[in-house]
Amino acid sequence: MIRYGQLFMAEMVYSFLMGWEGGGVMLQPKTFHTFARVTKIVLMALLIGFELVLNLPGSDAAYINQAALQLTRSQILVNAVYTLAYRPAAEQGQARQDLTTVLAAFKQEQAVLFSNPVADVQDLLQQARIDYLPLVAAVQSIIAQPSSVVDPIEVNIIALHEHNYLITMNALLLVLPRHFEDRNIQLFVLQIVIEVLFLVLFVVVITTFVWEMHIQKREQTTPKPLQIAFFVRRLIVFVLVIVLAGLEIVPLGISDKAAYLDQAARQRTRCEVLAKSALVLAYRPAAEQAQAQSDMQVIGPLFQQEQAVLAENRNGEVQRAVLAAQGEYEIVWKAAQPPTSTTGKAMEMEQVNTLVAHAGSCVAQMDKIVQAVQRQMEQQATLIFSAEVAIEGAFIIFFAALLLFARDPFVPQDQRRARGYVL
Repeated sequence: MIRYGQLFMAEMVYSFLMGWEGGGVMLQPKTFHTFARVTKIVLMALLIGFELVLNLPGSDAAYINQAALQLTRSQILVNAVYTLAYRPAAEQGQARQDLTTVLAAFKQEQAVLFSNPVADVQDLLQQARIDYLPLVAAVQSIIAQPSSVVDPIEVNIIALHEHNYLITMNALLLVLPRHFEDRNIQLFVLQIVIEVLFLVLFVVVITTFVWEMHIQKREQTTPKPLQIAFFVRRLIVFVLVIVLAGLEIVPLGISDKAAYLDQAARQRTRCEVLAKSALVLAYRPAAEQAQAQSDMQVIGPLFQQEQAVLAENRNGEVQRAVLAAQGEYEIVWKAAQPPTSTTGKAMEMEQVNTLVAHAGSCVAQMDKIVQAVQRQMEQQATLIFSAEVAIEGAFIIFFAALLLFARDPFVPQDQRRARGYVL
């Protein structure tokens, strides 16, 4: 029954393409095969074009990285201002240097984020702008002051706006990955549609060959080895297109590595948030200390939990980066534990000094984990991209050569004249 179904479909396709006997030609063979060859080349070119889209600069992945870095930079600026206002003179030189260097990158990359035209992204950036502008203005004013004495008004402005800015940019970090995933899914669907169309062309030509084989069998003729060789080539190309579709699906399964990247980026910011909260508990008014205490109670367990998640990454480079960061992580975590476990307990100066002293090195170590995870993702994406482009490029060269020499890869040479080809 299945065999008769295959032959019926083959006869229908063959009759449609080659014309019903005595009923006129619905589609000239020469026209169809020329169209098929050109279509194959165009489809392959489109597929490579879609592959290149994800590798263009200014993608959503870059926006996500910029937003994550902005969170860390905002906290570095706050800690530097608190250091200038309250900490010993020996620490203030580095604090002023941090203000100057970080502020420039902070302003530049906020402008990069504003180049994202998506409506909900713009809404969040406009909301962040309410706190971003006063924050930047106050830091600029402190940098411009020639003396080491910091205006308390500017410090209060920064304290008033930094937390709201942090919350809004955290919300932006939740939105940007969704846009990144939506964009990838849209491109994935387009690529699969093109590959399915490509497969349809192969099914059509294979079906016509099946019908020809049936005719030869009915006429008690034996298929020539040349025809069988062409049939094998058709199947090989068919399998290659299936492999391409599989390679498209693989990137949808690497979300775990994106999660590792997100964890490392957030750990980078948490190092500075813990230090800032310690400074607030030690030096700022009681009205601000409740929020600082809450921040430490929330962030402390997350800091421990997500470091454990990063340690689960099996990539060798990432494991080495996590191991190298272990020392700084344990120092910061141990210093942050007392305020996270007991509400209302005063922050001891020893813990404050430890968190302030190690915040920068903690960020640096976490940043190395971020870079290692990024390289891991880039290497996998490069391998997949190279394999896809290699297969697609081979198809294009193959069909372009056939088109140039007016040859059809799916029709044996002894049948070309009978089908209307100009050799």
